[in-house]
Amino acid sequence: MAAAITVAPLFVNAQRIKLVEGSVSQLKGITELNTEFTYDNVKVGEFSNEDDYIHKKTEEYNKKEAGKAN
Repeated sequence: MAAAITVAPLFVNAQRIKLVEGSVSQLKGITELNTEFTYDNVKVGEFSNEDDYIHKKTEEYNKKEAGKAN
């Protein structure tokens, strides 16, 4: 009984959504929805891509302590 009371709150808020714009009426009756995230134009801080960021950080760490960024 105690286990059921402990686990039950975990399932209460599992599917809470907040509609910001538009309508979800087109989703009526759909039981499964496949979502894909793409990161084509993502920037890392001031850098336009991840490779530039990694290169700069590797240089900075190696100046402080050689071999640290390996």
